[in-house]
Amino acid sequence: MRFSSFSIYPVSYLLLLTTISPVLAFNDDSRDDTRSAISNTLCENNQVLNDTPTLKSSCQGDIVYLKNHNAILVKNDKAISHFPVLDFKVSRNGKVYYSTQNGPFLSDESGKLNSLGGAVIIYLVSENGDVVYLNDQGIIFKNGAPLNQNQGKVIYQIRKTSGQKIFVAPNIAITRNGRAIYINDMGRLYVDQRPMSSHTAKVLEFKVDSQATVFYLDDLGRLFKNKIKILQKPVKVKTFKLNARGQIAYLTDGASKNLYFEDQNLSAGSHRVLDFSFTGSGEVIYKDDKDRLWKMGQLISD
Repeated sequence: MRFSSFSIYPVSYLLLLTTISPVLAFNDDSRDDTRSAISNTLCENNQVLNDTPTLKSSCQGDIVYLKNHNAILVKNDKAISHFPVLDFKVSRNGKVYYSTQNGPFLSDESGKLNSLGGAVIIYLVSENGDVVYLNDQGIIFKNGAPLNQNQGKVIYQIRKTSGQKIFVAPNIAITRNGRAIYINDMGRLYVDQRPMSSHTAKVLEFKVDSQATVFYLDDLGRLFKNKIKILQKPVKVKTFKLNARGQIAYLTDGASKNLYFEDQNLSAGSHRVLDFSFTGSGEVIYKDDKDRLWKMGQLISD
């Protein structure tokens, strides 16, 4: 993928998938913290199409490519851009999004998408072909419609690599079914314009499952599933994770009995759990402050 000062970079991949091979079957930026990142690069039949930055395919058999001599974008032998293209994505179902050298905007096959005159700096394409994008004014859009025009701005960062700009906004995501999730500059979490979190605290991080359920942690140490507080005890949640089944485990600041899996308090005797992860089958494995290893409440290593 080529970059210019206005080129667009898939943020979720920048932060999470830097070790994944650049050979992708299509562009799917969907956020799903219950499945492996590599699944976003495969069609339903697990076919890998061996795309390149200038030639990409969809799961439906569409072929989209750049003509080398003038960088005009072509889909199934039909030109769809009028100006040289800087960057483009092809979704699983064949929808195409691109930016051109004529301006820092985003277009689809029907033409330029609304960005209220701002430069589009990041765009994310979902499994079902919806697109969520951010302009340089901190306004986020979904399929051409602004979402947060009067609800604060989304913060982004500018990083330079080899003298070129890369835009990073870890507080935005798109779900597999095309929902836009974002945190504004006041720390409030939204899903498709609908406020999910309270205005009394700032959201620190969020995770999403395959059904677009949102789990998030705020700066008061409260953990939520959509709008429902998960833990009602007077301790603060420090970190949380989802397994492949969409089950949640989380660590609190308690002196002992500080690890939970769903509604189950996992034991480490009278000791404090320091860290945890999941096995391949979704069970919780963890270490206590004596460096002993446990699995689902059972000591497995002294």
